[in-house]
Amino acid sequence: MSRATYRCCRPVYWKHDDGWDVYRREDCVRLLDGTYVPEWFDNPVVEDLPTKKAAQEEVAELHPLGICLVEGR
Repeated sequence: MSRATYRCCRPVYWKHDDGWDVYRREDCVRLLDGTYVPEWFDNPVVEDLPTKKAAQEEVAELHPLGICLVEGR
């Protein structure tokens, strides 16, 4: 997967007790320190993956032929 493909969706990775979730940056609020926090925790692109790498791979699968298919539910 190319870096350009990754940037088109600008995913936000969020760690919690059950693993990692991924949110669209458009669904997040930027804090003063530059980090992003999801506005609603019930709208992840993918959720509860055991590692950040697994979450990144899941998002990568949503980019067939470089087309961004990342959407909230």
